[in-house]
Amino acid sequence: MPDWSNCPPERTSPRPLQLIRTPVGRALTATITSERLLGCLTHWWGGRTSPCETPHCDACNHGSPTRWHGYLGLYDERTRGLALLELTDSCDDAIRDAIKLYGSLRGCRIKAYRAKASRNGRVILEIRAPAIDVAALPAAPDVPATLAMIWNLPKAATSAPSQPHAIDEIATSSEVADKMRGAKTPHAKR
Repeated sequence: MPDWSNCPPERTSPRPLQLIRTPVGRALTATITSERLLGCLTHWWGGRTSPCETPHCDACNHGSPTRWHGYLGLYDERTRGLALLELTDSCDDAIRDAIKLYGSLRGCRIKAYRAKASRNGRVILEIRAPAIDVAALPAAPDVPATLAMIWNLPKAATSAPSQPHAIDEIATSSEVADKMRGAKTPHAKR
């Protein structure tokens, strides 16, 4: 016999977010829900982006090059939709500048578009000061947990750093990626 109710049960896990990339031929505009960009080294492996899992990484073992990808939570006021935006290290300067100006990315308006009308064209970011009450925004996504679902990994495998780095203490993400490639994946192509 069914157990009828007038509302769905409480969720025990977060709703999966749509992973989006900057579209071709138009700009993406939304409000950032994340405090900062969070990313990791990845491979294009098996027809999709996958995390680099050194030292036991099949993609590394087969010589697949690494690339750093960063992720931001977004909120679109028009659709009331939440998403996770994937960015490459070419966006690092705009992210750093925004954090230096505003202290956090949360609440900032982002406009992302491609320099060329191609799927792999360089992404240009424009980040503006928060224009809404940051407290009214939905919670920032748990990026590691969301990616664990998308990448079909155990949640523990994607845990975020426990201490966020001060923006002026870290190297650019591309410099970090280069160091990690040298230290962890010496066989990866540069």
